[in-house]
Amino acid sequence: MILFFILSGFLITKLHIDQEFNLKNCGAYAIRRIARVYPYFVIIAALPAFLLWVGFPGKIGMSEIDSLSKYFRQILLIERGANVFWTIQVEIIFYASFLLIWHFSKVVKSSLIVFCVIGLIVVSSLIFKPKTGFLFFDSGHIFLIGVLSAIAYKWLPGRLSGVAWSIAGLSLLASVPLTFPKVYNSLTGGEIDPWLSILVLAQLAALFNFALRGSGLLGSVLSGRVLVWLGKISFSIYLLHYFVLVGFLSLVGPVTNHALYFIIVIGLILPVSWLGYKYIEMPVQRLVLNIPSAFVRRVKRDASASSKTP
Repeated sequence: MILFFILSGFLITKLHIDQEFNLKNCGAYAIRRIARVYPYFVIIAALPAFLLWVGFPGKIGMSEIDSLSKYFRQILLIERGANVFWTIQVEIIFYASFLLIWHFSKVVKSSLIVFCVIGLIVVSSLIFKPKTGFLFFDSGHIFLIGVLSAIAYKWLPGRLSGVAWSIAGLSLLASVPLTFPKVYNSLTGGEIDPWLSILVLAQLAALFNFALRGSGLLGSVLSGRVLVWLGKISFSIYLLHYFVLVGFLSLVGPVTNHALYFIIVIGLILPVSWLGYKYIEMPVQRLVLNIPSAFVRRVKRDASASSKTP
């Protein structure tokens, strides 16, 4: 999830930071961001109630969303999202917060100043490790690493090549599992919080920036067709995987062959996520994106009809 937050911060900054900060661009930005995550989330948040209604025989993920009031509290982001839905609230708050970054960049007119201020915020978060209990303030610095990466990429967009860079990039990729909390504990006996660990965030920030610059073998690995396809359906995987896991486990009972279980679950999650992406996520996203232009066309058509009326 950390890499997704970094990627989100990077893409938003890269796409918008150099645009003029005006009402038209802010409106287009808001529509694109809302269309990206919110409509699909609203639909998937209704899935627990739908599965309860049709009498799904297994256990239902997020079955606590079993009434209209609970559903609306989820989709209106009034309370912490159930299970994987918690990130939607954080993501949307970052979308709003980016407007401040965007405006600030136009006021100071210096990407170096923006970089330094945001860098100071990130470093302060990692040193003081504030625990506010408010999810955005406890994880917002991850998005800011993506913002910093986008600014740095604008300064140094070149590609990294050569054997040394390839080895460094692949080594970073291979080291990621070593900082998983359980793996880290078994290796060192210590505890690690990926969201506030300087080690983990430096590791993932470096890996992300290596990947951006297509460093040799790492770039080849990450740009392969399979990983590109997984990237496209990643949001659908994220929203749907918990339902598949909970439902499948409840139907098959205790698992002894974990390798076989893993293969079957992946074999279920991927096609379900692809279907969700193809037939729900993308059509709904296109529909939302087309609303403004359809509205403008309707207004122009009505205005034209009025002007022709004697």
